[in-house]
Amino acid sequence: DDTFVALAAPDPDEFRGLCIAMGRPELADDPRFKDHLTRLREENAAALLAIIAAWVRTRTPAEVEALAEKHGFAASHIHNIRDVVEDEHFRERGFVTEVDDPVIGPFLDYEFPVMMSRTPPRVSWTIRPVGFDNEYIMTNRLGKNEDEINRLYQCGALGKWADVRGRRPPPDWDGKAGLIMSRD
Repeated sequence: DDTFVALAAPDPDEFRGLCIAMGRPELADDPRFKDHLTRLREENAAALLAIIAAWVRTRTPAEVEALAEKHGFAASHIHNIRDVVEDEHFRERGFVTEVDDPVIGPFLDYEFPVMMSRTPPRVSWTIRPVGFDNEYIMTNRLGKNEDEINRLYQCGALGKWADVRGRRPPPDWDGKAGLIMSRD
C-alpha cells in the first residue's frame, strides 16, 4: 500500500522488544540473531528482514509505532509526499508552503527545513523552463549575435519551451539581460 516504516533494534533489549511485538519472542534466542553483528551477516539479515517485512505488512505504521513505544525499539512512519503536505504539524512549522511560481502557478512545495529568525527562507520560483537562459548564454557568454542565435534555433541546435503555461517563462522575463525576475 506504499507505506513504509523504518525500524531499529540494535541492542539486545531493543531486539527482544521487537521480537515480542512481532509475537515471535523465540527469535531473540535464535543463534542467527544473537547480537547485532550476527544479525548483520548477509544470510541472517535476509532471513530477519523477511520475518520483519511479513509482520510489518499486517500492521499500519501507527500500529507499528505504538508497539515500538510499548516494547522499547525505534520505529517511525516514513512520510510520502501526501503525508507531508497533509500533516498539520508540518504546515504549522512552515515546512510545507504554497508557492506562487510565476511559471507554473501556485502549488504546494517543501520549504527550507531550517528556520532562522533573521533570515527567513523564501522560494522565489522553482524551475526554469527549457531554453530559459539560451539568449543570455549565447549572447553574454558565447558572444553570438541575434542572427547566429536565430540560425541555431532554425536548425534545431537550440530549443525553447512550448507556449503552454508551465513551460514558458514569466511575462517579465528578459533573456538577453539575464534578468531572472523583476520581483527578485
